[in-house]
Amino acid sequence: MGASTAWGHAVVPLTGDKLALAIELGETCGARGCAKSPTWVTSYSYVTGRAGRTSKRHQRVCADHALNFADKHDLLLTHDARRAAAGDWDNYEEDQQP
Repeated sequence: MGASTAWGHAVVPLTGDKLALAIELGETCGARGCAKSPTWVTSYSYVTGRAGRTSKRHQRVCADHALNFADKHDLLLTHDARRAAAGDWDNYEEDQQP
């Protein structure tokens, strides 16, 4: 295969109403075979077909798949976002700086 035609990779947390709705509807991670709840959204743009149209893909994924996506595409997540993606919120308040 040739070089990738995708760009603009991003991963952001689902928050507020969108997260509540996903939980209420019982959504599962968009990664194949994963039954965990989605807590993040991955996205990127790509060129489709010979006509060269631009499309954008959004996928709701669990914390594990969000972290994998970020690592694969060299995306920098803040320390707090990386901890959330890993599900590591134990002692969170103790780690906060004054």
